[in-house]
Amino acid sequence: MIKYKKTLDAKDLTKKYRDRIVHYREQFDLFQECVAVLRKFDGKKVTKRIVTAMGKELGVHVYLDKSFILTIRLVVSRRLASWSLNLYIKADDTFSFDDFLDNNKGYSNLKQTADAIEGNLSKLPRLVAQYNKMLLEAQRVSGVANDLGFGSDFDVSHT
Repeated sequence: MIKYKKTLDAKDLTKKYRDRIVHYREQFDLFQECVAVLRKFDGKKVTKRIVTAMGKELGVHVYLDKSFILTIRLVVSRRLASWSLNLYIKADDTFSFDDFLDNNKGYSNLKQTADAIEGNLSKLPRLVAQYNKMLLEAQRVSGVANDLGFGSDFDVSHT
């Protein structure tokens, strides 16, 4: 029997996704700022100068983790909360801007993702209503099946 599954609240989910949209856009904007700084280092030796330049020009804390792949972590405190943006650079002798873009292409799509979510927010209340209706019906059927001795086969929480 499904007891612990709960229905969704459209207002709470809308707020959650609006916050996610803001977060994605903030990440995208910061990534674009990083791109502008890193473009200057194309073809130059990979050194801590890159991290220093990013910290100075972007006004954020930058941490360096040097292994096979150089990870630049930017810790940001903005509207929603503190978060980090991890950028990956091959720890080769020479920085390749094209390789950087290829290794970090997920950030390039954040604006499109935020726009898509925002464009579909109006559909969320209907989806929540459909989900809640389906969940209540599944709980009812699960209870009937359980009363008839067939409970474990009708418990959708373990699928």
